[in-house]
Amino acid sequence: GYYEARVRFTKKPGWWAAFRMLDEGRNMSVGGGYELDIFEDYSTRGGAPIIANNLHVSYGPNMRSYGYHFELPGSLDDFYVIGCKWTPFEYSTYVNGKLLRATARHSPYESVTYDAINHAFGTSTLYLCVSGQAGYSGGRATSEGSEEYLVDYVRAYEYPRDKDPLIRFTTIPEKSVVKTGEPFVFEVSVSPSEISRSPVSTVYLFDNGNLLDYKTAPPYRFSLAIDRKHFENTAWDSAGRSGKKPIMDGYPHFFIAAVQDEAGNVAYTEAFPVIADMTGGEPYQETIPAVPGILPAVNFNVGGQNIASYKQVRGGYPTGQEKLFSRKAMHLREAGEWVTYTVNVQQSGKYKIILHRREYRRNEWPMRGMLLVNGKYVGDLKSDAGVKSAILNDIELPTGKQQITLISACTYGVWPESLEFILTQDNAAH
Repeated sequence: GYYEARVRFTKKPGWWAAFRMLDEGRNMSVGGGYELDIFEDYSTRGGAPIIANNLHVSYGPNMRSYGYHFELPGSLDDFYVIGCKWTPFEYSTYVNGKLLRATARHSPYESVTYDAINHAFGTSTLYLCVSGQAGYSGGRATSEGSEEYLVDYVRAYEYPRDKDPLIRFTTIPEKSVVKTGEPFVFEVSVSPSEISRSPVSTVYLFDNGNLLDYKTAPPYRFSLAIDRKHFENTAWDSAGRSGKKPIMDGYPHFFIAAVQDEAGNVAYTEAFPVIADMTGGEPYQETIPAVPGILPAVNFNVGGQNIASYKQVRGGYPTGQEKLFSRKAMHLREAGEWVTYTVNVQQSGKYKIILHRREYRRNEWPMRGMLLVNGKYVGDLKSDAGVKSAILNDIELPTGKQQITLISACTYGVWPESLEFILTQDNAAH
């Protein structure tokens, strides 16, 4: 959409006002993961009408940032209408209705613009907010401890989606767990909008919001593997202004395909998860819970980081590190965190799987957890805010020892109390 606010900026050291879009979570594709600072006024110290604009993107252990500085067309005593146009492939900043002119090494544009090709493709929901804070910003306050940040209004205009083209995956990897370097394929089918009939221009493949490849003509087939050879020199592998190259570990790769038509309209698929080199670890306390039955969420496998579980931190934890998740209360706090369980299925057949949510703030947050069975993505456990459980039906489980992996795929995380397995169709009876 288009978002704007009429404001008068702060001036004094120690104060910091902003108009921004952000949320919790650490993944651009499934939960939070990006922050667009339409403006931050920490550059106004000393009376100069210079404003900062930033984009911060994150995917698991990796984060990068981009930014612009621009000069206001008047003084800091004036009010300004500062706005942002946010379409699926573009973020551009305006002052008093005019696109801001600026250049930066990270961008091919001569305006304050970020895009999905050179920067990041964010598809998760964000909050729009105005904020002000006191602290260390352009020096500490040296005189009176008060400041004014005046906001006349904030307005939001919805982006129309009725003329988007159509897209869907037709080929996906057989399993969501692969080895480093193991090849797999995505293929998509696209068609023009039934309303606009605008021809398809380009189809793109993104990993955690980072462009990997694109096609301008069918077949829209993408062959890749999780390794440096396939990711080198892509947006995923870019460093941003920090200069730190991203690391490749057991954090999930959430793949999304997007299509753009000649009119500029964009549509995209749901995310498909792939994890590299996850072996699943061994049963907790060498005890394998029986299914049908109830599996306590804290009884996840041992083996540690990248093997039996994944806990997110900037820069990543060492492979095999244990005790990153509590055995008292399970919380997959960040999008992309996961744990694996081993169960012993007593009766083969179709199961209803119920995730019982912990009470902790569940009335405030919706939830989405992706479920893998023996490395195969079988569906999502979803529930709205205030709903106590999430249900996934008709999941086929064979007899014997099976691995179940639960992945957080939402902004505020998955906070499970238990997983319940209920047999709904016994294969032995058919």
